[in-house]
Amino acid sequence: MCAWVWILATALAGPSASLAADDDPPGGPRGAVVSFEAGTGCHNVDLFLASAEGSPAPRVLPISRLCPFEPRTDCHHPMKPGRSKLTLLDHPRKATRDKLKWNFKKGDETRPPELGDPTTDTDYELCIYVDYGDLCFLVLHPDAPAGPDWSRRKNGYAYKPGKDHPDGLRKLRVRSGPDRRARALAKSKGSLVEFPLLPIPPDTPVLTQLYNSNGTCWSNEFGVEPRKNSVKRFRDRSEN
Repeated sequence: MCAWVWILATALAGPSASLAADDDPPGGPRGAVVSFEAGTGCHNVDLFLASAEGSPAPRVLPISRLCPFEPRTDCHHPMKPGRSKLTLLDHPRKATRDKLKWNFKKGDETRPPELGDPTTDTDYELCIYVDYGDLCFLVLHPDAPAGPDWSRRKNGYAYKPGKDHPDGLRKLRVRSGPDRRARALAKSKGSLVEFPLLPIPPDTPVLTQLYNSNGTCWSNEFGVEPRKNSVKRFRDRSEN
């Protein structure tokens, strides 16, 4: 049995924590994802394990609060393809330099009420899915719960939890605006950033979606033809 098949079989048979399905998404469709498919739902385990012998057992992620069992297709999307970016850095020697950066640019119209109020009661969570071999996996989902780590900014909000966030999340920004002016940004850094191992398998779509408890989501797809995909770094511009 080839290494990847063994990994997938082990992941599916292992003690993974299942995700509850979301309710029907609010509103009508905005922009469907380009090629990402999750018709049978996503598994809450780490797919990207070393294909060499001696690779660790699948890492079961904590239960997600907002990431849906099947990624939504009605999320806000960029009005201009190729402007959003995703970077994953897995430093080979210094885990303190590990990094995740997602920059959602040129988004379609996002009204201020859709952001909710994270300073009081609106939670956020960044959900990163992969679609490999007709199987969908949720591999990262740092969250930003409502509270004092949020502050108001022009047309939006900013989250800065400091260095003790359990997933290494350092910054999350959301901004409302008309077409081409709405934006979102997420940054994680340091040894608490638990990366899947790189490189990502060829032709593997990577779906990055930001959800809030107000029912709003923002979506990008990456990975089909990444700009960089090595054992150290994944970098790509969005397909949509």
